[in-house]
Amino acid sequence: MKQAQIDPREPPLISARIPFIGHLIGILWYGPKYYQIINTREYPIYTLPTLTTRNYIVSSPTLVSLVQRNTKSLSFYSVIVEVTRRMCAFDEDASKIIFYNMNKEHGPDNSLMTVVHDMMNKNLAPGPKLNELTLVQLQQMSLMLNNVGIEGAVSSNLYTWIQHVFTVCNSFAIYGAENIFAVHPELEKDFWDFEEGMLALVIDIYPWITARKAYLARKRVFNALTEYVKKERYKQASALIQERIAINRSFGLSCEMIGRGELVLYFGILGNAVPTAFWLLSNIYSRPQLLQQIRDELEDALRLNPQMIPPKVTVPEHIVKACPLLFSCYRETLRDVSNASSPRLVLSDTMLDKYLLKAGSIVQLQGGIMHQDKKVWGADAASWNPYRFIISDNTSDIGDPDDFKRVAAALPKGVPPSAFRSFGGGSTLCPGRHFAQSEIMTFIASMVLAFDLQAPCGATLKMPQKNDSSTRLALMMPVTQPQVVMKRRIGWETKQLEMTL
Repeated sequence: MKQAQIDPREPPLISARIPFIGHLIGILWYGPKYYQIINTREYPIYTLPTLTTRNYIVSSPTLVSLVQRNTKSLSFYSVIVEVTRRMCAFDEDASKIIFYNMNKEHGPDNSLMTVVHDMMNKNLAPGPKLNELTLVQLQQMSLMLNNVGIEGAVSSNLYTWIQHVFTVCNSFAIYGAENIFAVHPELEKDFWDFEEGMLALVIDIYPWITARKAYLARKRVFNALTEYVKKERYKQASALIQERIAINRSFGLSCEMIGRGELVLYFGILGNAVPTAFWLLSNIYSRPQLLQQIRDELEDALRLNPQMIPPKVTVPEHIVKACPLLFSCYRETLRDVSNASSPRLVLSDTMLDKYLLKAGSIVQLQGGIMHQDKKVWGADAASWNPYRFIISDNTSDIGDPDDFKRVAAALPKGVPPSAFRSFGGGSTLCPGRHFAQSEIMTFIASMVLAFDLQAPCGATLKMPQKNDSSTRLALMMPVTQPQVVMKRRIGWETKQLEMTL
Protein backbone atom coordinates (compact mmCIF):
# COMPACT_ATOMS: atom_id res chain seq x y z
CA MET A 1 0.00 0.00 0.00
CA LYS A 2 1.52 3.30 -1.07
CA GLN A 3 1.31 6.50 0.93
CA ALA A 4 -0.67 8.10 -1.96
CA GLN A 5 -3.48 5.63 -1.44
CA ILE A 6 -4.18 6.93 2.06
CA ASP A 7 -6.84 9.62 2.23
CA PRO A 8 -5.58 12.55 4.35
CA ARG A 9 -8.73 12.26 6.48
CA GLU A 10 -7.84 8.69 7.49
CA PRO A 11 -6.06 8.00 10.80
CA PRO A 12 -2.30 8.69 10.73
CA LEU A 13 -0.34 6.10 8.78
CA ILE A 14 2.47 4.20 10.50
CA SER A 15 4.59 2.68 7.75
CA ALA A 16 6.59 -0.50 8.16
CA ARG A 17 10.32 -0.65 7.48
CA ILE A 18 9.67 -3.68 5.28
CA PRO A 19 6.81 -2.80 2.91
CA PHE A 20 3.62 -4.89 3.00
CA ILE A 21 4.84 -7.55 5.45
CA GLY A 22 6.76 -5.53 8.05
CA HIS A 23 3.83 -5.08 10.41
CA LEU A 24 2.86 -8.74 10.13
CA ILE A 25 6.39 -9.73 11.12
CA GLY A 26 6.25 -7.32 14.07
CA ILE A 27 2.93 -8.72 15.28
CA LEU A 28 4.18 -12.31 14.99
CA TRP A 29 7.38 -11.44 16.87
CA TYR A 30 6.10 -9.15 19.61
CA GLY A 31 2.45 -10.19 19.83
CA PRO A 32 -0.10 -7.59 20.98
CA LYS A 33 2.73 -5.48 22.48
CA TYR A 34 3.63 -4.48 18.93
CA TYR A 35 0.63 -2.16 18.68
CA GLN A 36 2.02 -0.15 21.59
CA ILE A 37 5.66 -0.34 20.50
CA ILE A 38 4.93 1.01 17.02
CA ASN A 39 2.74 3.90 18.23
CA THR A 40 5.56 6.12 19.49
CA ARG A 41 3.49 9.29 19.05
CA GLU A 42 0.60 7.85 21.07
CA TYR A 43 -2.03 8.41 18.40
CA PRO A 44 -5.60 7.70 19.62
CA ILE A 45 -6.16 5.85 16.34
CA TYR A 46 -3.72 5.00 13.57
CA THR A 47 -3.49 3.06 10.31
CA LEU A 48 -1.38 -0.08 9.86
CA PRO A 49 -1.25 -1.19 6.21
CA THR A 50 -0.86 -4.92 5.54
CA LEU A 51 -0.83 -7.07 2.43
CA THR A 52 -4.54 -6.93 1.68
CA THR A 53 -6.19 -4.25 3.79
CA ARG A 54 -5.94 -1.30 6.14
CA ASN A 55 -6.08 -1.92 9.87
CA TYR A 56 -7.23 0.95 12.05
CA ILE A 57 -5.90 0.47 15.59
CA VAL A 58 -7.99 2.25 18.23
CA SER A 59 -6.52 2.91 21.67
CA SER A 60 -8.67 5.83 22.83
CA PRO A 61 -11.63 5.02 25.12
CA THR A 62 -13.52 7.97 23.62
CA LEU A 63 -13.17 6.60 20.09
CA VAL A 64 -13.96 3.08 21.32
CA SER A 65 -17.32 4.37 22.56
CA LEU A 66 -18.04 5.84 19.12
CA VAL A 67 -17.16 2.54 17.43
CA GLN A 68 -19.42 0.59 19.79
CA ARG A 69 -22.36 2.87 19.07
CA ASN A 70 -22.01 2.53 15.31
CA THR A 71 -23.39 -0.94 14.57
CA LYS A 72 -24.67 -0.11 11.08
CA SER A 73 -21.42 0.51 9.22
CA LEU A 74 -18.94 -1.05 11.67
CA SER A 75 -19.82 -4.73 11.84
CA PHE A 76 -18.66 -7.04 14.62
CA TYR A 77 -20.56 -10.01 13.20
CA SER A 78 -18.80 -9.82 9.82
CA VAL A 79 -15.52 -10.65 11.56
CA ILE A 80 -16.66 -12.98 14.33
CA VAL A 81 -18.79 -15.13 12.01
CA GLU A 82 -15.82 -15.66 9.71
CA VAL A 83 -13.69 -16.62 12.73
CA THR A 84 -16.45 -19.02 13.79
CA ARG A 85 -16.59 -20.58 10.32
CA ARG A 86 -12.87 -21.28 10.38
CA MET A 87 -12.78 -22.44 13.99
CA CYS A 88 -15.61 -24.91 13.38
CA ALA A 89 -14.60 -25.85 9.81
CA PHE A 90 -18.21 -25.37 8.66
CA ASP A 91 -19.13 -26.81 5.27
CA GLU A 92 -20.55 -24.68 2.45
CA ASP A 93 -24.20 -25.18 3.41
CA ALA A 94 -23.60 -24.29 7.05
CA SER A 95 -21.54 -21.26 6.06
CA LYS A 96 -24.41 -19.91 3.96
CA ILE A 97 -26.77 -20.30 6.91
CA ILE A 98 -24.58 -18.55 9.47
CA PHE A 99 -23.63 -15.70 7.13
CA TYR A 100 -27.15 -15.02 5.87
CA ASN A 101 -28.50 -11.61 6.90
CA MET A 102 -26.02 -11.22 9.76
CA ASN A 103 -25.96 -7.45 9.17
CA LYS A 104 -29.69 -7.29 8.28
CA GLU A 105 -28.79 -6.60 4.66
CA HIS A 106 -31.92 -8.52 3.59
CA GLY A 107 -34.27 -6.74 5.95
CA PRO A 108 -35.30 -7.00 9.59
CA ASP A 109 -35.84 -10.78 9.63
CA ASN A 110 -33.71 -12.44 12.26
CA SER A 111 -30.52 -14.24 11.27
CA LEU A 112 -29.22 -17.35 13.02
CA MET A 113 -26.47 -15.40 14.77
CA THR A 114 -28.93 -12.79 16.06
CA VAL A 115 -31.40 -15.38 17.35
CA VAL A 116 -28.66 -17.37 19.12
CA HIS A 117 -27.14 -14.20 20.60
CA ASP A 118 -30.51 -13.06 21.97
CA MET A 119 -31.17 -16.51 23.43
CA MET A 120 -27.76 -16.57 25.12
CA ASN A 121 -28.36 -13.15 26.64
CA LYS A 122 -31.76 -14.27 27.93
CA ASN A 123 -30.41 -17.43 29.56
CA LEU A 124 -27.27 -15.85 31.02
CA ALA A 125 -28.78 -12.60 32.32
CA PRO A 126 -29.19 -12.37 36.13
CA GLY A 127 -32.32 -14.30 37.09
CA PRO A 128 -33.72 -17.81 37.66
CA LYS A 129 -32.18 -19.40 34.54
CA LEU A 130 -28.68 -18.18 35.35
CA ASN A 131 -29.14 -19.15 39.01
CA GLU A 132 -30.06 -22.70 38.03
CA LEU A 133 -27.00 -23.03 35.80
CA THR A 134 -24.66 -21.48 38.37
CA LEU A 135 -25.93 -23.65 41.22
CA VAL A 136 -25.24 -26.88 39.31
CA GLN A 137 -21.74 -25.64 38.46
CA LEU A 138 -20.96 -24.69 42.07
CA GLN A 139 -22.26 -28.04 43.35
CA GLN A 140 -19.93 -29.90 41.00
CA MET A 141 -17.01 -27.71 41.98
CA SER A 142 -17.73 -28.38 45.67
CA LEU A 143 -17.59 -32.12 45.04
CA MET A 144 -14.22 -31.81 43.33
CA LEU A 145 -12.61 -29.56 45.96
CA ASN A 146 -13.89 -31.69 48.82
CA ASN A 147 -11.84 -34.60 47.49
CA VAL A 148 -8.60 -32.61 47.36
CA GLY A 149 -6.06 -32.89 50.17
CA ILE A 150 -8.11 -35.18 52.43
CA GLU A 151 -5.29 -37.74 52.54
CA GLY A 152 -2.47 -35.20 52.66
CA ALA A 153 -0.63 -32.73 50.45
CA VAL A 154 -1.03 -32.99 46.68
CA SER A 155 1.60 -31.95 44.13
CA SER A 156 0.23 -30.67 40.84
CA ASN A 157 0.76 -28.42 37.85
CA LEU A 158 -1.45 -25.53 38.95
CA TYR A 159 -2.59 -24.54 35.47
CA THR A 160 -3.52 -28.03 34.27
CA TRP A 161 -5.28 -28.76 37.57
CA ILE A 162 -7.46 -25.66 37.16
CA GLN A 163 -8.10 -26.69 33.55
CA HIS A 164 -9.36 -30.06 34.75
CA VAL A 165 -11.61 -28.62 37.48
CA PHE A 166 -13.30 -26.11 35.19
CA THR A 167 -13.55 -28.52 32.25
CA VAL A 168 -15.36 -31.13 34.34
CA CYS A 169 -17.62 -28.75 36.26
CA ASN A 170 -18.61 -26.41 33.43
CA SER A 171 -19.23 -29.28 31.03
CA PHE A 172 -21.51 -30.99 33.54
CA ALA A 173 -23.43 -27.81 34.38
CA ILE A 174 -23.98 -26.70 30.79
CA TYR A 175 -23.87 -29.89 28.70
CA GLY A 176 -25.24 -32.37 31.24
CA ALA A 177 -24.10 -35.65 32.74
CA GLU A 178 -23.40 -37.16 29.30
CA ASN A 179 -21.19 -34.32 28.05
CA ILE A 180 -18.33 -35.26 25.75
CA PHE A 181 -15.70 -35.24 28.52
CA ALA A 182 -17.78 -37.46 30.79
CA VAL A 183 -18.29 -39.99 27.98
CA HIS A 184 -14.78 -39.61 26.53
CA PRO A 185 -12.41 -38.39 29.29
CA GLU A 186 -9.41 -38.65 26.97
CA LEU A 187 -10.82 -35.75 24.94
CA GLU A 188 -10.02 -33.29 27.70
CA LYS A 189 -6.39 -33.17 26.54
CA ASP A 190 -7.54 -32.92 22.92
CA PHE A 191 -9.69 -29.90 23.69
CA TRP A 192 -6.82 -28.03 25.32
CA ASP A 193 -4.46 -29.02 22.49
CA PHE A 194 -7.02 -27.51 20.13
CA GLU A 195 -7.26 -24.36 22.28
CA GLU A 196 -3.49 -23.94 22.28
CA GLY A 197 -3.32 -24.08 18.48
CA MET A 198 -6.64 -22.40 17.78
CA LEU A 199 -5.19 -19.22 16.29
CA ALA A 200 -3.34 -21.20 13.62
CA LEU A 201 -6.59 -23.00 12.77
CA VAL A 202 -8.38 -19.66 12.41
CA ILE A 203 -5.60 -18.31 10.17
CA ASP A 204 -6.45 -21.40 8.10
CA ILE A 205 -3.34 -21.76 5.93
CA TYR A 206 -3.03 -25.51 5.35
CA PRO A 207 -3.87 -26.19 9.03
CA TRP A 208 -3.44 -29.96 8.59
CA ILE A 209 0.26 -29.11 8.10
CA THR A 210 0.85 -25.82 9.96
CA ALA A 211 -1.25 -26.75 13.02
CA ARG A 212 -1.35 -30.52 12.77
CA LYS A 213 -1.58 -31.28 16.50
CA ALA A 214 -4.50 -28.89 17.02
CA TYR A 215 -6.08 -29.96 13.73
CA LEU A 216 -6.17 -33.65 14.68
CA ALA A 217 -7.28 -32.86 18.24
CA ARG A 218 -10.15 -30.76 16.90
CA LYS A 219 -11.19 -33.60 14.58
CA ARG A 220 -11.54 -35.98 17.53
CA VAL A 221 -13.54 -33.40 19.50
CA PHE A 222 -15.75 -32.81 16.43
CA ASN A 223 -16.53 -36.53 16.25
CA ALA A 224 -17.59 -36.59 19.90
CA LEU A 225 -19.75 -33.47 19.52
CA THR A 226 -21.48 -34.97 16.48
CA GLU A 227 -22.15 -38.14 18.48
CA TYR A 228 -23.50 -35.98 21.34
CA VAL A 229 -26.06 -34.40 19.01
CA LYS A 230 -26.99 -37.54 17.06
CA LYS A 231 -27.57 -39.56 20.24
CA GLU A 232 -29.55 -36.65 21.71
CA ARG A 233 -27.47 -36.52 24.87
CA TYR A 234 -28.27 -32.81 24.98
CA LYS A 235 -31.72 -33.71 26.31
CA GLN A 236 -30.04 -34.04 29.72
CA ALA A 237 -28.25 -30.71 29.31
CA SER A 238 -29.15 -27.23 30.51
CA ALA A 239 -32.03 -25.29 28.97
CA LEU A 240 -29.43 -23.10 27.26
CA ILE A 241 -28.00 -26.02 25.26
CA GLN A 242 -31.39 -27.49 24.45
CA GLU A 243 -32.52 -24.12 23.08
CA ARG A 244 -29.26 -23.63 21.13
CA ILE A 245 -29.60 -26.97 19.39
CA ALA A 246 -33.30 -26.45 18.68
CA ILE A 247 -32.54 -23.07 17.08
CA ASN A 248 -29.71 -24.50 14.97
CA ARG A 249 -31.98 -27.32 13.80
CA SER A 250 -34.73 -24.85 12.88
CA PHE A 251 -32.31 -22.95 10.63
CA GLY A 252 -31.37 -26.15 8.79
CA LEU A 253 -27.95 -27.06 10.17
CA SER A 254 -27.06 -30.76 10.01
CA CYS A 255 -26.29 -32.80 13.14
CA GLU A 256 -22.60 -32.73 12.29
CA MET A 257 -22.52 -28.96 11.84
CA ILE A 258 -24.59 -28.40 15.00
CA GLY A 259 -22.05 -30.46 16.93
CA ARG A 260 -19.13 -28.54 15.47
CA GLY A 261 -20.80 -25.27 16.39
CA GLU A 262 -20.73 -26.22 20.07
CA LEU A 263 -16.95 -25.98 19.99
CA VAL A 264 -17.37 -22.19 20.04
CA LEU A 265 -19.38 -22.31 23.25
CA TYR A 266 -16.95 -24.75 24.85
CA PHE A 267 -14.20 -22.25 24.15
CA GLY A 268 -16.44 -19.50 25.51
CA ILE A 269 -17.05 -21.24 28.84
CA LEU A 270 -13.47 -22.43 29.34
CA GLY A 271 -11.01 -20.40 27.27
CA ASN A 272 -10.94 -17.33 29.53
CA ALA A 273 -12.28 -18.72 32.82
CA VAL A 274 -9.28 -21.01 33.30
CA PRO A 275 -6.51 -18.42 32.82
CA THR A 276 -8.46 -15.87 34.89
CA ALA A 277 -8.70 -18.31 37.82
CA PHE A 278 -5.03 -19.23 37.42
CA TRP A 279 -3.77 -15.64 37.43
CA LEU A 280 -6.06 -14.62 40.28
CA LEU A 281 -4.88 -17.52 42.46
CA SER A 282 -1.25 -16.81 41.55
CA ASN A 283 -1.54 -13.11 42.34
CA ILE A 284 -3.10 -13.81 45.73
CA TYR A 285 -0.91 -16.71 46.89
CA SER A 286 2.32 -15.02 45.82
CA ARG A 287 1.52 -12.15 48.24
CA PRO A 288 1.20 -13.54 51.80
CA GLN A 289 -0.05 -10.27 53.29
CA LEU A 290 -2.77 -9.95 50.65
CA LEU A 291 -3.70 -13.61 51.11
CA GLN A 292 -4.25 -13.02 54.82
CA GLN A 293 -6.29 -9.86 54.15
CA ILE A 294 -8.61 -11.76 51.81
CA ARG A 295 -8.94 -14.63 54.29
CA ASP A 296 -9.88 -12.14 57.00
CA GLU A 297 -12.39 -10.49 54.66
CA LEU A 298 -14.02 -13.82 53.77
CA GLU A 299 -14.13 -15.09 57.34
CA ASP A 300 -15.77 -11.84 58.42
CA ALA A 301 -18.30 -11.92 55.57
CA LEU A 302 -19.16 -15.58 56.23
CA ARG A 303 -19.08 -15.06 60.02
CA LEU A 304 -16.53 -17.83 60.46
CA ASN A 305 -14.58 -18.27 63.67
CA PRO A 306 -11.18 -19.67 62.60
CA GLN A 307 -10.94 -21.45 65.96
CA MET A 308 -14.35 -23.15 65.62
CA ILE A 309 -14.86 -24.12 61.97
CA PRO A 310 -18.05 -26.17 61.47
CA PRO A 311 -17.90 -29.56 59.68
CA LYS A 312 -19.53 -28.02 56.59
CA VAL A 313 -18.80 -24.45 55.48
CA THR A 314 -21.31 -22.84 53.13
CA VAL A 315 -19.76 -20.40 50.65
CA PRO A 316 -22.60 -18.41 49.00
CA GLU A 317 -21.59 -16.70 45.76
CA HIS A 318 -23.67 -13.59 46.48
CA ILE A 319 -21.69 -12.99 49.69
CA VAL A 320 -18.35 -13.73 48.02
CA LYS A 321 -19.07 -11.30 45.17
CA ALA A 322 -19.77 -8.59 47.76
CA CYS A 323 -16.27 -8.90 49.29
CA PRO A 324 -14.58 -5.68 48.10
CA LEU A 325 -10.94 -6.78 48.19
CA LEU A 326 -11.55 -10.09 46.44
CA PHE A 327 -13.73 -8.33 43.86
CA SER A 328 -11.01 -5.74 43.26
CA CYS A 329 -8.41 -8.48 42.78
CA TYR A 330 -10.72 -10.21 40.28
CA ARG A 331 -11.24 -7.06 38.21
CA GLU A 332 -7.57 -6.12 38.38
CA THR A 333 -6.56 -9.57 37.18
CA LEU A 334 -8.86 -9.24 34.18
CA ARG A 335 -7.36 -5.84 33.39
CA ASP A 336 -3.83 -7.14 33.76
CA VAL A 337 -3.95 -10.26 31.57
CA SER A 338 -6.56 -9.39 28.95
CA ASN A 339 -4.92 -8.00 25.82
CA ALA A 340 -7.32 -9.23 23.16
CA SER A 341 -8.53 -7.15 20.24
CA SER A 342 -12.21 -6.59 19.44
CA PRO A 343 -12.49 -6.25 15.64
CA ARG A 344 -15.00 -4.62 13.30
CA LEU A 345 -15.34 -4.67 9.51
CA VAL A 346 -16.02 -1.29 7.91
CA LEU A 347 -19.04 -1.91 5.65
CA SER A 348 -19.10 1.56 4.09
CA ASP A 349 -16.99 4.71 4.28
CA THR A 350 -17.55 6.06 7.79
CA MET A 351 -16.54 9.18 9.68
CA LEU A 352 -15.41 8.40 13.22
CA ASP A 353 -15.10 11.77 14.90
CA LYS A 354 -12.71 13.54 12.49
CA TYR A 355 -11.28 10.35 10.99
CA LEU A 356 -12.36 8.65 7.76
CA LEU A 357 -12.60 4.86 7.88
CA LYS A 358 -12.60 3.29 4.42
CA ALA A 359 -14.96 0.48 3.45
CA GLY A 360 -13.37 -2.97 3.55
CA SER A 361 -10.90 -2.03 6.28
CA ILE A 362 -10.64 -3.61 9.73
CA VAL A 363 -11.03 -1.65 12.97
CA GLN A 364 -9.31 -3.15 16.01
CA LEU A 365 -10.21 -2.01 19.52
CA GLN A 366 -6.97 -2.81 21.31
CA GLY A 367 -7.81 -3.71 24.90
CA GLY A 368 -4.22 -4.46 25.87
CA ILE A 369 -3.08 -0.93 25.04
CA MET A 370 -5.93 0.68 26.95
CA HIS A 371 -5.43 -1.59 29.97
CA GLN A 372 -1.83 -0.38 30.28
CA ASP A 373 -2.49 3.29 29.51
CA LYS A 374 -1.14 5.51 32.31
CA LYS A 375 -3.39 8.38 31.20
CA VAL A 376 -6.40 6.17 31.95
CA TRP A 377 -5.32 3.99 34.89
CA GLY A 378 -2.63 6.09 36.55
CA ALA A 379 1.14 5.92 36.91
CA ASP A 380 1.05 2.30 38.11
CA ALA A 381 -0.93 1.04 35.10
CA ALA A 382 1.75 -1.54 34.27
CA SER A 383 1.60 -3.00 37.79
CA TRP A 384 -0.94 -5.31 39.41
CA ASN A 385 -2.63 -3.29 42.16
CA PRO A 386 -5.08 -5.34 44.28
CA TYR A 387 -6.71 -2.18 45.63
CA ARG A 388 -7.31 -0.47 42.27
CA PHE A 389 -11.05 -1.21 42.17
CA ILE A 390 -11.72 -0.20 45.77
CA ILE A 391 -13.03 3.11 46.99
CA SER A 392 -13.45 3.99 50.65
CA ASP A 393 -16.95 4.39 52.04
CA ASN A 394 -16.61 8.15 52.50
CA THR A 395 -14.52 9.24 49.52
CA SER A 396 -14.34 8.66 45.79
CA ASP A 397 -10.56 8.35 45.72
CA ILE A 398 -8.92 5.26 44.26
CA GLY A 399 -8.48 2.59 46.89
CA ASP A 400 -6.03 2.79 49.73
CA PRO A 401 -4.92 -0.50 51.34
CA ASP A 402 -5.17 1.15 54.76
CA ASP A 403 -8.84 2.12 54.40
CA PHE A 404 -10.75 0.85 57.43
CA LYS A 405 -13.88 0.13 55.45
CA ARG A 406 -13.83 -0.67 51.77
CA VAL A 407 -16.42 -0.52 49.01
CA ALA A 408 -15.99 -2.26 45.67
CA ALA A 409 -16.18 -0.26 42.46
CA ALA A 410 -16.74 -1.60 38.95
CA LEU A 411 -14.19 0.99 37.81
CA PRO A 412 -11.86 3.44 39.57
CA LYS A 413 -12.88 7.08 39.57
CA GLY A 414 -12.37 8.72 36.19
CA VAL A 415 -11.97 5.51 34.18
CA PRO A 416 -14.61 5.27 31.43
CA PRO A 417 -16.38 1.90 30.91
CA SER A 418 -14.99 1.68 27.37
CA ALA A 419 -11.44 1.46 28.79
CA PHE A 420 -12.15 -1.89 30.48
CA ARG A 421 -12.21 -4.40 27.62
CA SER A 422 -12.07 -7.80 29.33
CA PHE A 423 -15.67 -8.65 28.39
CA GLY A 424 -15.91 -6.50 25.28
CA GLY A 425 -18.40 -3.67 25.29
CA GLY A 426 -21.53 -2.16 23.82
CA SER A 427 -23.95 -4.53 22.11
CA THR A 428 -21.26 -7.23 21.96
CA LEU A 429 -20.66 -7.39 25.72
CA CYS A 430 -19.98 -11.03 26.67
CA PRO A 431 -23.28 -12.63 27.78
CA GLY A 432 -21.41 -15.10 30.03
CA ARG A 433 -19.73 -12.48 32.22
CA HIS A 434 -22.11 -12.99 35.18
CA PHE A 435 -21.67 -16.77 35.14
CA ALA A 436 -17.89 -16.37 34.88
CA GLN A 437 -17.68 -13.97 37.81
CA SER A 438 -19.77 -16.23 40.05
CA GLU A 439 -17.84 -19.42 39.32
CA ILE A 440 -14.38 -17.86 39.45
CA MET A 441 -14.83 -15.77 42.58
CA THR A 442 -16.56 -18.56 44.52
CA PHE A 443 -13.87 -21.04 43.48
CA ILE A 444 -11.10 -18.64 44.54
CA ALA A 445 -12.85 -17.90 47.85
CA SER A 446 -13.13 -21.61 48.65
CA MET A 447 -9.48 -22.21 47.78
CA VAL A 448 -8.31 -19.29 49.91
CA LEU A 449 -10.38 -20.42 52.89
CA ALA A 450 -9.46 -24.10 52.88
CA PHE A 451 -6.09 -24.53 51.16
CA ASP A 452 -2.47 -23.49 51.33
CA LEU A 453 -0.51 -23.39 48.06
CA GLN A 454 3.27 -23.47 48.14
CA ALA A 455 6.20 -24.04 45.84
CA PRO A 456 7.56 -27.64 45.94
CA CYS A 457 10.44 -26.45 48.14
CA GLY A 458 7.97 -25.14 50.72
CA ALA A 459 8.54 -21.48 49.89
CA THR A 460 5.90 -18.89 49.01
CA LEU A 461 4.55 -19.33 45.50
CA LYS A 462 6.42 -17.15 43.01
CA MET A 463 4.38 -15.03 40.64
CA PRO A 464 4.63 -16.63 37.15
CA GLN A 465 5.85 -14.46 34.30
CA LYS A 466 3.24 -13.43 31.74
CA ASN A 467 3.81 -14.46 28.14
CA ASP A 468 2.72 -11.11 26.71
CA SER A 469 4.43 -11.64 23.35
CA SER A 470 2.12 -14.48 22.32
CA THR A 471 -0.89 -13.64 20.17
CA ARG A 472 -3.93 -15.53 21.45
CA LEU A 473 -7.70 -15.48 21.15
CA ALA A 474 -7.94 -15.87 24.93
CA LEU A 475 -6.14 -14.33 27.92
CA MET A 476 -2.38 -14.40 28.41
CA MET A 477 -0.66 -17.63 29.35
CA PRO A 478 2.29 -17.94 31.76
CA VAL A 479 5.75 -18.47 30.28
CA THR A 480 6.03 -21.59 32.43
CA GLN A 481 3.32 -23.38 34.36
CA PRO A 482 4.24 -23.66 38.06
CA GLN A 483 4.28 -26.89 40.01
CA VAL A 484 2.62 -26.39 43.40
CA VAL A 485 1.89 -28.32 46.57
CA MET A 486 -1.74 -28.04 47.71
CA LYS A 487 -2.64 -28.95 51.25
CA ARG A 488 -5.48 -28.31 53.63
CA ARG A 489 -5.04 -25.48 56.08
CA ILE A 490 -4.77 -26.30 59.76
CA GLY A 491 -8.30 -26.74 61.05
CA TRP A 492 -9.68 -27.47 57.57
CA GLU A 493 -8.30 -31.00 57.15
CA THR A 494 -11.71 -32.72 57.16
CA LYS A 495 -14.04 -29.80 56.48
CA GLN A 496 -16.52 -29.88 53.62
CA LEU A 497 -17.18 -26.91 51.34
CA GLU A 498 -20.63 -26.17 49.99
CA MET A 499 -20.54 -23.55 47.26
CA THR A 500 -24.00 -22.23 46.62
CA LEU A 501 -26.01 -19.18 45.53
